[in-house]
Amino acid sequence: MTYEIKEYTSNENLETVEYQTMLEAVKANRVFDVKLGKDGNFTVGECCDGWFGVDVTPDQLRALANELIALANDQVEASAPTPTSDTHQAK
Repeated sequence: MTYEIKEYTSNENLETVEYQTMLEAVKANRVFDVKLGKDGNFTVGECCDGWFGVDVTPDQLRALANELIALANDQVEASAPTPTSDTHQAK
């Protein structure tokens, strides 16, 4: 599976670029990356100048993943049309 991501080019136009993973897409766009440390923990950091980041345990990284999934699910549910009486057909 590949992911098509809309990226801003230097002249602020949107260009569609294909990536193999979402982590690859966010890292290539210097949003953040996740690196495994020698101690078994992870560093989640921004990719611009490397100034900001956090070291997290595997459990904390899983918690972040679950929060991102919940955020995506909440957004999808919030944007879904609400059924109304005229959208249901009698059987």
